[in-house]
Amino acid sequence: GDAVLENLVLKENALSELDVPFKVKVGHIGKLTLKIPWKNLYKEAVIASLEGVYLLVVPSASIKYDAEKEEKQQLELKQRELRRIEEAMMKAAERG
Repeated sequence: GDAVLENLVLKENALSELDVPFKVKVGHIGKLTLKIPWKNLYKEAVIASLEGVYLLVVPSASIKYDAEKEEKQQLELKQRELRRIEEAMMKAAERG
């Protein structure tokens, strides 16, 4: 099924966790559509589509790139994905 959200306002801190060298001053998403495969949630991807994305950003000199932090975040993402796959495989094995 599809979940559709329209006219979303982005908060100023929407991208703060990404450590990008800018800050969002104003942000707006015209339409966010999530295609969710409810019957195969663990086997198929959820697809997010964005339409009408508008961002007003300003430079942020206070943010410095941290290679070690980036590497740690990438490792955490990989580990989370592996756990998700393992859980899905265990559930599939339980079903038969």
